Amino acid sequence: MTAGAKTIRYRSLGYQTDLAVLAHQGLVVEPRDAYQVIRTPENPHFWWGNFLLYPSLAADTDPQAWLAAFEQEFPQAQHRTFGLDSPLRPPEEAVRRFEALGFRLDSLAVLTAQRLGPVRPLPAGAQVRPLESGDDWHQLLNLRLAVNAGQTDYLPFAQRKVQQAWAMQQAGAGAYWGAFVGRALRAALGIYQAGTHRDERLARYQSVETHPDWRSQGLAGNLVVAAGDWARRDLGADRLVIVADTEYHAQALYQRLGFGVAEPEWALERPPSPAD
Repeated sequence: MTAGAKTIRYRSLGYQTDLAVLAHQGLVVEPRDAYQVIRTPENPHFWWGNFLLYPSLAADTDPQAWLAAFEQEFPQAQHRTFGLDSPLRPPEEAVRRFEALGFRLDSLAVLTAQRLGPVRPLPAGAQVRPLESGDDWHQLLNLRLAVNAGQTDYLPFAQRKVQQAWAMQQAGAGAYWGAFVGRALRAALGIYQAGTHRDERLARYQSVETHPDWRSQGLAGNLVVAAGDWARRDLGADRLVIVADTEYHAQALYQRLGFGVAEPEWALERPPSPAD
């Protein structure tokens, strides 16, 4: 992570661990007076690898000022993304001004655990293990395309993310785990070293995805537990961190496995318009 000689401290455990994982991918952090510029030069189309991180959203914030700052820092970008480094819910009046410009407020839950509980049995013929062969990684790309089939122009982004995951695993920063039914990859996730917090070594989960035809069959839960056990043993992690959309069912799964909610996380996002 590049930020001059100064060590940057984050209030949000979610953003802290997000950026710690991105640091394995060539992250650049550029502090400004009012915000931090978060860049992932190797993947400029990654919305949440290229964004502005503000300390918070004040009630009198002018959205146009934030947009002008984003466009100055990312003149080629078609997306607009702002992270909020505060667990406090943003003021409704400020959120409404951003929503009027096409933004969505993302409400996320940052969950942590030291140990994970029991999990339902795997389906017959299934196993969980780290990705190893070239075919495993090719299947990961196909899985990501199947999970995100509704997104336009997703292939270049997915290819770059798979390449970065492979490189991080080769460097020893973590591993990508898969749930295989026979030889077919049906679910996958990444787990990586993510720095320290209050003297505890952290491991952060990334991109828990299950093929649409194989959901609700215990694959994701088994992956989360097996990868977490591996991270505690092989990465030396004291605490596991995972982030879930509060409007998606994954949070309930993680809590059944033994995760507890540590804090909320907030973000403002506007995807590219169809005309872009």
